[in-house]
Amino acid sequence: MKQKVIEAFNRQIQLEFEAAMLYLHLSVGLQELGLHGCAHWLRQQFHEECSHALHLITYLGERRVAAQVPALAAPVAPADSALGVFEQVLAHEQSVSAAVDALVAAARTAADYASENLMMQYVREQVEEEHDAADIVDCLRLAERNRAGLLRIDRHLGKRKAYKYSKAWS
Repeated sequence: MKQKVIEAFNRQIQLEFEAAMLYLHLSVGLQELGLHGCAHWLRQQFHEECSHALHLITYLGERRVAAQVPALAAPVAPADSALGVFEQVLAHEQSVSAAVDALVAAARTAADYASENLMMQYVREQVEEEHDAADIVDCLRLAERNRAGLLRIDRHLGKRKAYKYSKAWS
């Protein structure tokens, strides 16, 4: 593997772990606000992001490249509302999408078709991640001054199934 591609993978691993820690941190803030469903949704997202990072580490190992396990900075302070939190989630997912695109471009430039192929599942995943976060933001904006609406959204997000490691990531 070319060094530029390895560096892009290590950046992506860091972003996946940062996303995981951000979502865990934000879930605690929402739990303190009594929004247990929103907190549950974010904890499932935490597990998913950890799974992505581990998948990328495993892939590098299969290519005989040592992954760099990053030190992580403390997450930013959570917003004081569900809307503010999910706006942070959406912005973070957009930054992850940009990094995924950069990794695909690096792999393509290096003619590393195995890495490019692997990352296409992340391209598809990021479309879904951004869509889901944007939908939640839209719903929370609609319910911004309606506590009953907020509680209905919270209840809906609490029904998210527990994240299970997918064979697609192995």
